[in-house]
Amino acid sequence: MANIDESALKQTVRWASKDKWQVEKNALLNPYCPLPKLEVGLFDYIDGKYTQVWGQEYESDYPTTLDTKGIAPDRYVLAVSMKQSRWQGPIRFERAQIINKTFDVSADE
Repeated sequence: MANIDESALKQTVRWASKDKWQVEKNALLNPYCPLPKLEVGLFDYIDGKYTQVWGQEYESDYPTTLDTKGIAPDRYVLAVSMKQSRWQGPIRFERAQIINKTFDVSADE
């Protein structure tokens, strides 16, 4: 039986350009496991700590960019994560890969 740390992620996320990410499929998904979830979040530095001000979760049709309509102009931290889970008997294991970078939303967008 493989250790949870030894199992390769079936889908990973990486930066494709300054403001675009890409989901890479590294292996076939197990039809008995939950679908990988892509989570996208914006964090702002408020009162001395980073606070999530916007977030969305996707189970399919993963976006590769952030639609900034309705988001106030400012500098944020954009976090993109790929979460995958699997069952081993009654126990559910979840692994997440997270990438982040500063992200500017300008008034003209």
